[in-house]
Amino acid sequence: VKFDQDLKKKNWFNIGGKSKVFYKADNLKSLVNFLKKHLNLIKENYIKGLSCKWNLELVSNPPEDILEWDYLAVGSFFKSQTKKDISLARSDMIMKEVLLKTKKPLYSIGGINNENIINLKKMGYKKFAISNGVYAFEDHEIKNIIKINNEGN
Repeated sequence: VKFDQDLKKKNWFNIGGKSKVFYKADNLKSLVNFLKKHLNLIKENYIKGLSCKWNLELVSNPPEDILEWDYLAVGSFFKSQTKKDISLARSDMIMKEVLLKTKKPLYSIGGINNENIINLKKMGYKKFAISNGVYAFEDHEIKNIIKINNEGN
């Protein structure tokens, strides 16, 4: 755990601000130990999400022996400026099949923008994580994404 960190130095976009507390595990074992030690604090105060990439088994059976996840994320759907080393879905069938694998809220991630979000909505996705777009898009593009996202909800 580190205190008074500048999050701008922790990402590719040089975005973010000061954080009073910051934690990044060095490995899985240290993450598990951290979660066990601070479990009550985390359960009571934070929204917990698990990025599953395109692992259908992970979406179906997320590891919840220590912590119950509030939502899951799948992707990348498209190439992204945020992450260069990504795994795209092998087919549209996998993109559709993953929707049937969980009852938890499921977020689509990776390269989502003003132009391709409509295709994900048509496929059945209802929740989207957009990071680079929030900072790189013009106001009218962001308003369009919000409008598209709210249609049919």
